Amino acid sequence: MTSSIVGINKIDSNAKSKLNKNELHQYRQLSNNRKKDFLLGRIALKQALTNYVAEDLDKDVTIKNAENGLPYIEGRYNIYYSLSHSYDRGIGVVAPYKVGIDIEKIRPHKKSLLNYVADQNEIDLVQNFFGSRTDIISLIWVIKESVMKGVGVGFAIPPKQAEIIDKIKNTTFKVKMHKFKSPIWYVWPFKVKDFYISVAYEKKYRQKPNINWYSGAGISASQK
Repeated sequence: MTSSIVGINKIDSNAKSKLNKNELHQYRQLSNNRKKDFLLGRIALKQALTNYVAEDLDKDVTIKNAENGLPYIEGRYNIYYSLSHSYDRGIGVVAPYKVGIDIEKIRPHKKSLLNYVADQNEIDLVQNFFGSRTDIISLIWVIKESVMKGVGVGFAIPPKQAEIIDKIKNTTFKVKMHKFKSPIWYVWPFKVKDFYISVAYEKKYRQKPNINWYSGAGISASQK
């Protein structure tokens, strides 16, 4: 399998059963507002890993956060992964190469944010990508965050350091990471209802992603 991507669009009261003892302890320390996001991201990533290795893992897998806040799977050193969550949606990806993923709810932003995240050439490239109602700020944000997660820095660096330099066949964006060893990334954005999702791969591993959507802690497929 080249990569495994899972989206979670609903969790039920049994969702915590997917967490192991250490994760439950971490979960209980969170505010109520953060608990659902914690569950969504971890369940999505665990299911992506389960699909990738074709084994039922769940409690055998511990997802922790490094000092920079990015998640890592304890004891899994031969694979790469990324997770994201936004407004009751979680998504996770596992691959044998560097990969990043992000999901963002489409919502209003201050116009000043646009100048912080992009220059005019980047704005022109993403304009109307999803038609005339494309939310430019949300789309640029999700594209860049997926790449910066793949690199392993998240928004610890200025977003303009990830530069959108080309659009390919109106399906994919080419992003250059300045001052990094893996400078070129290919990014596939998707629109799912009122969310933007972005999947980023290093240049040599470019491929169109397939996202498997699930509902509930029991993980029964709802749509593909």
